[in-house]
Amino acid sequence: MDTAQSKHLLMETACILLAVFFSYLALGNAGRFHPDEAYYMTSARHAAVNGDWLFLAEPIDKPPLTYYANALALVLFAIETDADGVLQLDPLKGEFVGRMVSLWASIILVAVVIRLARRLSPHPNTGWIAGFMVALSPLRIVFAPTAFTDMPMLLFAVLALWMSIQKKPLWTGFWLILACWAKPQVIFYAPLCFVLLLTSVPTKKYLRTSLFFVLPIFIGIGLLALWDSTRITNGIDGFFTLGRTRYTPTTLTEISDYPQRLWLWWQTTQYLAGHAIITIAGFVLIVLSIRRYLADELSRLVWLWLWVVAFIGVHMVLTLNLFDRNQLVLLPIFVVLCTESIAYLHENYHIGRIGWIALGLCLLVFAGQASFRYYPIGSDDGRHAGIHDLAQTLNDKPVATVIYDTWLDWELDYYMGQWTDKRRVFYPTPALLIEDALILDETGTRYFVVPRWEDATAWLSALQEAGFDIAIDSAFTNFTLYSLQPPR
Repeated sequence: MDTAQSKHLLMETACILLAVFFSYLALGNAGRFHPDEAYYMTSARHAAVNGDWLFLAEPIDKPPLTYYANALALVLFAIETDADGVLQLDPLKGEFVGRMVSLWASIILVAVVIRLARRLSPHPNTGWIAGFMVALSPLRIVFAPTAFTDMPMLLFAVLALWMSIQKKPLWTGFWLILACWAKPQVIFYAPLCFVLLLTSVPTKKYLRTSLFFVLPIFIGIGLLALWDSTRITNGIDGFFTLGRTRYTPTTLTEISDYPQRLWLWWQTTQYLAGHAIITIAGFVLIVLSIRRYLADELSRLVWLWLWVVAFIGVHMVLTLNLFDRNQLVLLPIFVVLCTESIAYLHENYHIGRIGWIALGLCLLVFAGQASFRYYPIGSDDGRHAGIHDLAQTLNDKPVATVIYDTWLDWELDYYMGQWTDKRRVFYPTPALLIEDALILDETGTRYFVVPRWEDATAWLSALQEAGFDIAIDSAFTNFTLYSLQPPR
């Protein structure tokens, strides 16, 4: 290994260490679970604690791979047996362990993007530049210590992309279907992987390559359908059906709504490179580089360039969900295209070292801000601070206590634990709550949970008019627990 190769290897290793540092820093500053994280981890807990590995106990709206990975992490590092031989999971320990799968997937992602960039670009510096950008990307950092399904999906999707560059159709299909088992959004990568597989392949090998590509995909889809149908026959809603009912149907966007959708999309995408100005500069570099990508040695980058254009266009034309985590799939492609252009500028225009140092320091600052949750993406934004104390307070109430829970279904499912003995009930309107509350033959104190971000005036007024004595039982960071004494 010559001196230049040693230098590049050292730089790439430093990028991975930076990814580890900022990922764990973000983990240390992570708050309580986002409602979706609590939902996913409750299902994972059903497998880890109850042994319900096949059905996961209740309906889920995503394929099961991440649930199973999180459940396995809980079994290995979080589940404890009490004096009675009952398996127990401390919610806060479950938070920490449940985020490990995504965190390490995000770190491995940095290494894979480095390899992908080196494979796609002839410039020797591209690998470590790509590693530096993705390791310090706030979009990666904020989603690293989460229990979402997105980071495992993204890792497998980029592995599929790497395999397609190396003309390995079986492995490409394998990683793609594995990504699909984590989250179906990987469908955006499938056309790109297929095109890159066929690029530079002799025409007579198109059929063979295509068959090898789709074979693991068909097998994976068949196994997924078999798993889901087994759950359906046992009275549990299938994940595909449930997903369609829970997410907004996709329709064509009105042309007049394009500017608003572009702005909403940009609210998340601006954090790809840490700051809106740097991200815009990255997109400008990508646009201006298309002429160079048409050269033979960079022709594969044309497909990545077209993919970025298509990805943005599809999100404008169709009313796809613009969740912040859904924009993660753009990160590896954006980074690879940007770093190729940056390496080209460095080698041909000799941009001063001071300029590169200043840019690097800016990215480090933005990464630090992301680690301390300064950006409004990737978490519950601090809204659920205090929910663990609320759950403990509710669990300390007498057995079978009635708790009216209008807003915290998934969250309290997780934080009150697997063995809670309280009666939590949900009513969508004050009128329905009062109707049932008055006929309930229960003289004990009941409780009503209200998050600070919800206006409960109508609910409390209805309860008071119905004759309930209302008092504040406990107040937490973002929650108020009211005690309700039913009318005699």
